[in-house]
Amino acid sequence: MTTKQKILQFLEFKGIPKAQFYREANVAPSNFKGEALYSRDLNVAQVVIVLTMYPELSPDWLLLDKGDMLRPINENGVVVKGNSELIDIIREQAEEIGQLKERIAQLEREKAADGSSALDVDTARSAHAG
Repeated sequence: MTTKQKILQFLEFKGIPKAQFYREANVAPSNFKGEALYSRDLNVAQVVIVLTMYPELSPDWLLLDKGDMLRPINENGVVVKGNSELIDIIREQAEEIGQLKERIAQLEREKAADGSSALDVDTARSAHAG
């Protein structure tokens, strides 16, 4: 089954009108009909749009034919992210923490040269990790 066929299957399962999908995803209906349904696949940007529009749609199912069509949803109705996504978030936060630690060290060096403490710096302008 092609990516386009899977998207159509997902839309039918969710009860989403095709015309609404075509309009919101900014794709031509002709891309999902006739020979185009089988011969030309979506480009990466279009796939990203679809996965962004429908976070419950599993990228593993859509692109790799692995797992279920839908991602798991927790008791609050929020899509549960996969381990790789969580690892990416942790990596980004660790990088930001490292940058903030370096900035703190730099401010402490500057303040030490002035004879005051880095705690005197206005922290309201600092970024917050998380």
